[in-house]
Amino acid sequence: MMRGERSPALLVVSSAILFALIWQGIPGHAPHATKVDVANGLSVGDFSKTKPVGSPLGSDRVLGSTELAASSPYVKNTLVLSNGTLAPGNFAATYGVNPVAAAYDSGKGDIFVADQYSGSVSVISDATETVVAGVPVGGQPMGVAYDSGRGEIFVTDATSKEVSVISDTNDSVVATVTVGSASWGVAYDGGKGEIFVADSGSGSPGPGTVSVISDTNDTVVATVIVGSQPVGVAYDSGKGEIFVTNSGGQSVSVISDASNTVRATISSTGYSPFWPAYDSGRGEVFVSAGDAVRVISDANNTIVATIPVGSWPYGTAYDNGKGEIFVANWNSANVSVISDSSNTVVATISAGDTPYGVAYDGGKGEVFVTNSGLYAVSVLSDTTNKVVSVVYLETTPEGLAYDSGKGEIFVARSVGCVSGTCGLGNVSVISDATNTVVATVQVGGSPVGVAYDGGKGEVFVTNSASNSVSVISDSTNTVVAAVQVGGSPEGAAYDSATGEVFVSNWGSGNVSVISDASNKVVASVQVGGSPDGMAYDSGRGEIFVTNAVSNGVSVISDANNTVIATIDTGGASVMGYPTGAAYDGPKNEVLATGSCGVCVISDKSNAVLAIVSGAPDPGTGIAYDSVTGEALVSDYGSNYVDAISDANNTVVSHISVGQSPVQLTYDGGKGAIFVSNFQQGTVSIIAFRTLPPTYVVSFTETGLPSGTSWSVTLNGTKSTSTNATLAFTEPNGTYAYSVQSVVGYSAKPSSGSITVSGSSTRTSIIFASSASQNCQPSRPTGFLGLPGYDGYFLVGAIMALVALDVAVLWAVHRRSSAGSGPSKKDEETVENADKTGAAESPESENSRPKPETSK
Repeated sequence: MMRGERSPALLVVSSAILFALIWQGIPGHAPHATKVDVANGLSVGDFSKTKPVGSPLGSDRVLGSTELAASSPYVKNTLVLSNGTLAPGNFAATYGVNPVAAAYDSGKGDIFVADQYSGSVSVISDATETVVAGVPVGGQPMGVAYDSGRGEIFVTDATSKEVSVISDTNDSVVATVTVGSASWGVAYDGGKGEIFVADSGSGSPGPGTVSVISDTNDTVVATVIVGSQPVGVAYDSGKGEIFVTNSGGQSVSVISDASNTVRATISSTGYSPFWPAYDSGRGEVFVSAGDAVRVISDANNTIVATIPVGSWPYGTAYDNGKGEIFVANWNSANVSVISDSSNTVVATISAGDTPYGVAYDGGKGEVFVTNSGLYAVSVLSDTTNKVVSVVYLETTPEGLAYDSGKGEIFVARSVGCVSGTCGLGNVSVISDATNTVVATVQVGGSPVGVAYDGGKGEVFVTNSASNSVSVISDSTNTVVAAVQVGGSPEGAAYDSATGEVFVSNWGSGNVSVISDASNKVVASVQVGGSPDGMAYDSGRGEIFVTNAVSNGVSVISDANNTVIATIDTGGASVMGYPTGAAYDGPKNEVLATGSCGVCVISDKSNAVLAIVSGAPDPGTGIAYDSVTGEALVSDYGSNYVDAISDANNTVVSHISVGQSPVQLTYDGGKGAIFVSNFQQGTVSIIAFRTLPPTYVVSFTETGLPSGTSWSVTLNGTKSTSTNATLAFTEPNGTYAYSVQSVVGYSAKPSSGSITVSGSSTRTSIIFASSASQNCQPSRPTGFLGLPGYDGYFLVGAIMALVALDVAVLWAVHRRSSAGSGPSKKDEETVENADKTGAAESPESENSRPKPETSK
């Protein structure tokens, strides 16, 4: 090959090298750039160095998959047992009812009682001496007055500026009237058809006011200025006057109802005069103040007598049938009976703790006294001056059980004691269809535990104060049997295999076994100290009993009613004072609650498998939810219920409920949990809120060197990764995103929005080098996706190289066919040309036709 000539192979190789050099310079096509497998969302290339996809989902989630819908437990409704009110959500009902004032409705024969802390009024029938209705009025009702002309009850509120008007026809609020602040006492003026209300908060510590309401249109028609902090009000029908006690000024204001002006002020009434009562027979007003009662003559508005009574007298009421005044002495827990003829105490009646308000029932000759600390009303006979009945307005709910046959919840409600006598408790029957009380069943003293017998359709209730078990038929909601058991029975569990009910007797340290066929005790099993909670293990036919004092769990075989194992839960420092128990069938485990958490026990080995950390302290009641695989545990001290997953024995939910939750039951028909709130008198109904499904929202990048950290913020949440893909989870919706800058690179797009609509979504992010962009002017994208005219230049260069190679190859071919020197014929042609002065080129000669020659 001559010097300067190029081999065809060399030309091809050079063209390939040039093409490779140009391609090498295209942004994003470096040899070590990471590509993304869209199908799997994983890096492709050197898999030995591939890291998990950067995602907040966790390593067990698969990109591109739909997230499963989750459920979150929450209190859907709260049932207030005192008045049957169903409030949405976790209603913060106040502690107890605290009855303070009462008024007798002569038209209906009912007693209306203001329950200060429950924001309601209880209606008691004097015929049956039972609560027949509860009327929510809000705030803190303090005073009650009956309007005989309209058949209405006016109720004051100490926390607001409203007076509620209740119709006694349907026991509902028909109007509200705005008055002065913190109204307390109230009285009906039959002569004018007006209501006088003491606005105790008005003007404090200066002069207070009394609002005058017309019962015709329920509007305030006058406001009268009186003394400091007016509290009590009494109507004097003989004089047409209103007597108002001014507790802050130790005086009594006398208002004329003709002019609505103060016509007299009586001073020196003693410390903090409170409730007055008008004696129509004598024309006198009796006022409680200090530790005595002052008697005021309405003839000259002077104090005519001072009568010592019990400690801290509050409510007063006039008995016109006997000519006596009944005075409730709050601190000495009794009632003084004063004869108005001699102005002396003729009887003292023990009337339960904290007597406060008093109302006289002329139809029955009885006096109703509110016991503010007991949620009860004592009924006194004015003939014998003795307590003849106790009406409980509120009880403390404890044990409860779900009746799967009727779709009802049975709640045991214990009561307090009045004058040393503990009243009978009752059981509220709640329909899970309406979440309302559909029946009330009276049982023994202080009912605590409840168990449902599915075989007989009966409910067994332990009565701790009467050492008995009441058997209730769920078809009639009546007690069909009473079974005497051991001392202070607490827990109960039904054994479906044997048709027996096991009852733990806290006081006697044993378990009574009751046959539901005969409703008799067929066995007694001695266990540990103070047995309490019980759970029936249907898988093994065993009863697990928590022993609170001895810090253990006894296991009873229902085959022979003997203890076959005693499980040490770790002592007081580990899981002390066990009280509740529940059986987890799918896991073959029993969970026991105690003062230090929840103990998980295997029913096969009777060994403690785990102590759940973060569980309630102290835990009390427990119920197992077979659908979610969670055990819900009440925390009496912190007003919470915690859900424990049986998959990993960890707390997965923290649910705020009512005050002092005690026991729980699982309603399999509705998939709800019912919780009794002991101190609040309510039942929390826990449901499961279904969360919307979520889907994977992923972002993939190209252009960054491998291992470079980059970030995306979606819907306010930032995620960072060193891999090519990062991901979020979101429900359906449209969400804004932004891509954080990386040094030396710019992102495209750097921000925008994505829409999730029932499936996962992906967004590609391209990072371009800022340095390469700064060295070259920006040009539009050209041929082959290259910037500007680079694509056209690349193709042109390649075509030029190919053309040059073809030309060179042709020239080489001609040179090779011509030989290395001139031929003989050529020499002759040159010689002739010299002679003639002209010569033809070889091409011209060859182009002519040649004559044929013969050999």
